Amino acid sequence: IYPNPTSGIVNIYSKITEEVSIYNSMGQLIRKEILQTGNNKVDISAFPNGVYLLQKENKTYKLIKK
Repeated sequence: IYPNPTSGIVNIYSKITEEVSIYNSMGQLIRKEILQTGNNKVDISAFPNGVYLLQKENKTYKLIKK
């Protein structure tokens, strides 16, 4: 997951087709994406600056939008 921090586009590599969920700092689900095998681009430029949690493969990653 890069770049992190980001100003808009986040690149996410996935080994399999899977769903990724993005939550705001209050724990509210704000976006779901289906990732395809390989490199994927997720656009979060419409989100306000802040800290987000990205859940993928039962792991949680901190994502910073600046």
